[in-house]
Parts: sequence; C-alpha cells; structure tokens
Amino acid sequence: MKPEDLVAKRISNYLLTKHDKVPFRFDLVDRLGNSYVGKQIKQLHGKWSRGYVDLFIATGRGGFGGLMLELKKDGVLANTEHTRRQADYHAVLRFNSYKVSFCCGFDDCKKKIKNYLKLKKNKI
Repeated sequence: MKPEDLVAKRISNYLLTKHDKVPFRFDLVDRLGNSYVGKQIKQLHGKWSRGYVDLFIATGRGGFGGLMLELKKDGVLANTEHTRRQADYHAVLRFNSYKVSFCCGFDDCKKKIKNYLKLKKNKI
C-alpha cells in the first residue's frame, strides 16, 4: 500500500467518525493500473484524469463549491512533472470556485478539512 493510500484511509475514517454528514469521495482511478478496465474507466475522466485530486468534499463553504485535496505522504511536496500537472489542474478548479490544495500527511489534511468546514455554509 502506498503512503498516500494510508493517508486516504485515515482521512476517510476521520470523516466518517467526526463529520458523518459531510459527503466526500476519494478518486482511486490511478490505482487501477494498466488493465483493460483501468484504461476504459480513465477515458470517462476526460483530459485531467492524471491530475484529478484525490479527495473531494462536496459541501459548499465560504463561497467555494467544495474542497478538493491532493494527498501526499508526510514531508515536503516534491517538484515533479506530475505535481506540476496537478498544480495546473488545481488552477482550473480554483477558477471554477473550488477550494483546492495539496496536503502532506494526515495532520495537514485534517487541519485543512477542519478549517474548511469552519467556513460559513453556502446558501442554496
């Protein structure tokens, strides 16, 4: 299991126990590998399949349409072609009114989620 997967599992448990009314979804398409099924599913995700965020919290707060987090293991965010592509996609999401961020490790992710959920709810 990848370190990011462990962070995702801990964050999922955190959300389910502490914020059970908050809708969320983890995107695990990239974990499917090069199988035929994986390739078929990736086609459904469009242009940004390889840059899509790991976690989407589907509740509007503070004028944002939702919170999107790219999970990384503890430590410093690496400056790679992959993270630069992800950052480019984050800019597209921000332009479309989402709160988007990288988070490194469980504690950083938990802090960003808690801060987001403290923002005033959007009116419907």
